[in-house]
Amino acid sequence: MKIDPKKIKLLMGMRLLTQAQLAQKAGVARMTINGTLLKGSCSTTTAGKIADALGVEPIEIIETEE
Repeated sequence: MKIDPKKIKLLMGMRLLTQAQLAQKAGVARMTINGTLLKGSCSTTTAGKIADALGVEPIEIIETEE
């Protein structure tokens, strides 16, 4: 699933979360967060976990065509 790393980083900044803290809240490895932000993609399950940890709906972090 294509995600928007900029949106995730913005939400992380707004919530004062590091990658390690986001990973802990999402229940995934820190390397999963790092890889997701670098590649701009992840599994749908991981996207859901990240969105939940950030307190948003998954649609808010998915990359949309403009």
